[in-house]
Parts: sequence; structure tokens; C-alpha cells
Amino acid sequence: MNFKLKSPHSNNESLIIFYTNLKNGQRFVYSTGEKISPKLWDPLNQYPIRTKVRTDNLKCNAVKSQLERYTKAFREYQAHATSLNESVTKEKTRSYFDQCF
Repeated sequence: MNFKLKSPHSNNESLIIFYTNLKNGQRFVYSTGEKISPKLWDPLNQYPIRTKVRTDNLKCNAVKSQLERYTKAFREYQAHATSLNESVTKEKTRSYFDQCF
């Protein structure tokens, strides 16, 4: 599970995209709807940076909280599908994410 910016070289805020590779070889990609300035994004860790500037720190923490919701939802869906012995496909995952978010 990873996150990336839709427009990493933009001067304005960019949408954050959630993506992961599924066991069946498919890649699931989903827009989080969250936006952040590329200067506040760590491309290596694929997460908002740590900063001492109060306003930037508040923005980064808010975005981190939202991104954790996507990670948690994917893990929950994966566990639920596994317990039901269902395969995890990008269509089923998208349907689940659409219901959650």
C-alpha cells in the first residue's frame, strides 16, 4: 500500500492517490480526495513530511489522519475477504472503498 501525488511537480496542491498491488496481479488505484502541496510531501516515504512550521504541521497531521483511514480500510477489507475465502479484486475493492468513503 502506497500513496503518491497526482501532480508531484505542481506549484499548487496536488491530489493524493492510494495504490496497491493485489495478489492476482492487478493494481488498485483510488483517489483519496485529499490534497497537499508537493513541498509538504516526502516522495521517498510517500507520506507528508515532518515540519516545525505550525500551519504546515497542522495540514500534514490532518492529511496523515485521512491517509491512515485508507490504509485501515484496505486492511479491513482484505481481512474480511480472506475470512470469507473470497478473492480480492480491484472491482470489489473499489466497491468497498466507495461505500466507506
